[in-house]
Amino acid sequence: MSSPTTTFSLFPLLPTELRRQIFLSTLPTLTTLHITEGADLDVTLITPHAPAAHMTCKEAQQMYVEGGYTPYSVYAMEDWTAIHLAKDSALQLVISPSSSPKANLNVTWTELRGLLGDALLAVKTLHIVCNRPVCLVRLWATPEAGLVKAGASHWDEDLWCKETVASDRECRALMHPELKVTTSVATLEELERGIDDVVEERELVKERAVEGFGAEAKFSDTKFLRLLEESCEIVSQQRKVVP
Repeated sequence: MSSPTTTFSLFPLLPTELRRQIFLSTLPTLTTLHITEGADLDVTLITPHAPAAHMTCKEAQQMYVEGGYTPYSVYAMEDWTAIHLAKDSALQLVISPSSSPKANLNVTWTELRGLLGDALLAVKTLHIVCNRPVCLVRLWATPEAGLVKAGASHWDEDLWCKETVASDRECRALMHPELKVTTSVATLEELERGIDDVVEERELVKERAVEGFGAEAKFSDTKFLRLLEESCEIVSQQRKVVP
């Protein structure tokens, strides 16, 4: 009995445009990483896997290049692997927070960059899924909240490790200037199917920060992710009319 085969011997005879469309359909527009919070953050699953089709022939490789895809190394399952992103690719992080009451708030830009490397800095569209949004609070901490009293400033270092705060600030400065971050309990796939959920959207903006007071004040430019409440409200209203 002969074994089944997955080879389509007539594929090279298909029209060029049809072959191009088939190759294009194998290139991911959304890459999802499942992350578990423990003592550290760990990537436990990546979907889809690296598009093998772009290695099948020169024609497929050319489509990969024309699509603007770039491989990025991410640390997953105790090893380095590659994900493939184009300039308009979306990155989705499904974060499972720790259930331990003693768990620290480990979800920081520093920790995420340690896993995702330059992929985190390259994307313009980032969606974060988490069933406990409070666990993401360190991602939204404003760099500085301005003067709280004469001669004193409020800095994140008063709340968190000074080195991590500085590293987070550096990471935000390196992110894509057009970055938009959305968060919800539902995944993008579930939202597309019409699941009702509130989606928060944030954009990367610059802020003028001050340290000190009077003649000794020092000013610097920094970036933070500002919540777009109007956009969030519009998305919520649209979601309610989806059948």
